[in-house]
Amino acid sequence: MQDELEKYLKSPLYQQDLIATSEIWGKSEVFGISGMFIFCSYITIPKLTAVHPRNNLPRSHTLAGGLAGEHEKRLLQRMLGLSSEQNWQGGIRNLRVRNLLLNLRQHHFELVGMRQEFMQYFACIIAISVLRAYSTFFWPIDKESQECYWRYISQTVLLLGVSLDEQECAQQHCQTFIDMYTQVTPTGILLLEPLLEKYPKYLQKSLPVLFPTTRLAVQSLSQKKNVELIL
Repeated sequence: MQDELEKYLKSPLYQQDLIATSEIWGKSEVFGISGMFIFCSYITIPKLTAVHPRNNLPRSHTLAGGLAGEHEKRLLQRMLGLSSEQNWQGGIRNLRVRNLLLNLRQHHFELVGMRQEFMQYFACIIAISVLRAYSTFFWPIDKESQECYWRYISQTVLLLGVSLDEQECAQQHCQTFIDMYTQVTPTGILLLEPLLEKYPKYLQKSLPVLFPTTRLAVQSLSQKKNVELIL
């Protein structure tokens, strides 16, 4: 993995891939909708929300804190080359960014209940989120840009210990995982609450992007909070 990544970082492909990735994710509203897709595809799967730190802080507490501090947002911006922070620019060619992702991988595997298949799912969900948004809303994106993006994100998630397949395989992997494990639970209601409060617009706009099973679960969760999300 290390040799493959080092070779990629030094190749002429890297910069064009980073530019394509930044342009794809940087389009107006794309980041917010794709980010909400990622969150919703997580909070509706009890097997994932049951994973927790050894200090036993409830996931509703850590998610709410992360949203309030925009930790996940900054992480995505740094790994996708969108950060405005001087020391975090340049995507994964930046050693700080690589170390951030390596530390994130270590942290996740120290969580109680974490498994490799969960990391695979997370990586696939992040990777396909933006492409599903473009496809859903018929936003223009050329094949070369898609290929550049997929090459960049595939190298990025290697730092998380995950190897990505082709786009169609990643989509199918996520749909199978979602159809198998999605449930409406009290924990899901708690986790949806901060999303409803902080990002209601993006939550609504993400509905058509979600996999059908996830969408039904999110709508059911919102109804239990007396909020109607209509496709």
